[in-house]
Amino acid sequence: MTPREFASKYWELDLYTVAKESPLDAVPAAGAENLPPPGQWQKMRVASYRLGEASGGYRSAFWSEIKTFVDKKGKEAITVVVKTIWGKQETKTFLTPNELAYTAVAPFYGKGSPEEVQIMLQLRNRFQKVKLSLADFTKAAFIGLDCNGFVGNYIQRAVKGSHWHRRSATDPGPSTYIASLMKLGTRIKSMDQLNSTTDIFLLAMTDGAGNIIDQIKSTTAEGGVSVEHGHIMITEPATIQKVGEEIHVKVLESAGGVGLVESIYRIQSVTPKGVFRVFRGSKSSHMNVAITKLQTS
Repeated sequence: MTPREFASKYWELDLYTVAKESPLDAVPAAGAENLPPPGQWQKMRVASYRLGEASGGYRSAFWSEIKTFVDKKGKEAITVVVKTIWGKQETKTFLTPNELAYTAVAPFYGKGSPEEVQIMLQLRNRFQKVKLSLADFTKAAFIGLDCNGFVGNYIQRAVKGSHWHRRSATDPGPSTYIASLMKLGTRIKSMDQLNSTTDIFLLAMTDGAGNIIDQIKSTTAEGGVSVEHGHIMITEPATIQKVGEEIHVKVLESAGGVGLVESIYRIQSVTPKGVFRVFRGSKSSHMNVAITKLQTS
């Protein structure tokens, strides 16, 4: 599965929807036939940029309601239906809040896999009392992806083949720091090394000296703390083209102001230390990046 094919799992998210239920209508207790109510599949678009938790307490309100449908002793349960990134329909029964907690809230932090986003939206539609429609909710960017949320999920799910259910953040994955993701392959330092039609490359924002930026904290004039975040992107294989002195390639990324997008990057030059100067089609701006050839096998 290529990065673009993986992105399409968010752009055209498969969502299983059922009628609204009250707590008394919840799935039978553990040991019973835990089948979800009849429902139907629909397509949703989840492509907003989400860095950290949105203000307003939406994640907290969501989880406070949803966790009442499972108890610590496993006497109540929630069963969900997902369609994996490989197209397989699966059901999963959660018996305790701990089993469900990470899965249900990861999308609020920009870290959700396609399956986790499905589950979060499915539970919201099924159990939570809300004013916004599902479409309006996703457009409003209460959930979404940050840059390593997308790239890390791709590596974890599509490259490493990890199962979608996780109880906590695992490495390498959507919570892995950018510098660590860039170590999952070979750092390249010349334009000549960008000649493969099959390889996938990771691009990470650097300073002028080539140091990868993860997060920079500085003190403001008012005494507060200013945080500058790094950025990581991933290329689509078989899209590299030599155009004059430049190399053009399709890049997938989740970035502030544009969300989860694909655009043409123009790699224009490189220093002896391996700092590449690129023009970003998604932002119509320049950036210094380090480039790693991702190890995919």
